[in-house]
Amino acid sequence: MDTISKVCKKEIVPNPNLVTYPEDDKSPDVIVSAIMRRAEKICAKVCTFENENHTRKR
Repeated sequence: MDTISKVCKKEIVPNPNLVTYPEDDKSPDVIVSAIMRRAEKICAKVCTFENENHTRKR
């Protein structure tokens, strides 16, 4: 959870490697890739909401 918080606050920036997937829509790689893109969008919304509404007071 601490790592997620640091990423949300841009204290650390992940550096993922890009992977090229085949164009076949039914291949497992394409399905997993689509799920991961959706999860990243959801995480971005959650991080934005948390940072705007529930920041820790120091």
